Amino acid sequence: MTPTRYIAANEIGHLCIYLARKDRMPARGWLNFLPRRSLAQHIIDLAKRDGILNATSHSTHYGFTGRGDIETIQVDHPNSRLAMFVELVGERELLEKFVCAHEVLLKDKIIVYKHLEQWTVKNHAPEVREIG
Repeated sequence: MTPTRYIAANEIGHLCIYLARKDRMPARGWLNFLPRRSLAQHIIDLAKRDGILNATSHSTHYGFTGRGDIETIQVDHPNSRLAMFVELVGERELLEKFVCAHEVLLKDKIIVYKHLEQWTVKNHAPEVREIG
């Protein structure tokens, strides 16, 4: 006999921040001669610190972002202008706080939010509480 399974649904959000591969952290004064860190990596580290559920970066092979030109990977060298995005998954309130807290880094970036459901498989029916 196969056990009955139940799905518990939870509201969650999906945020995409579109960047170019060349986007880097701002220069830090006299340390300007050092290589600057990738903005995508920095956003992911901030998301981890701020309690976001999931954060990953995705690169493309062909595309554009904003009003820029269509870019592609060249056979003999990488293209730093090629579009990419960082996706964050978490509660809407946390995602909103994240964007507001890091508005300077995210200025002029295309940011898209989608409402999703997170599913969890349960081996038992959700408990129903009677009110009264």
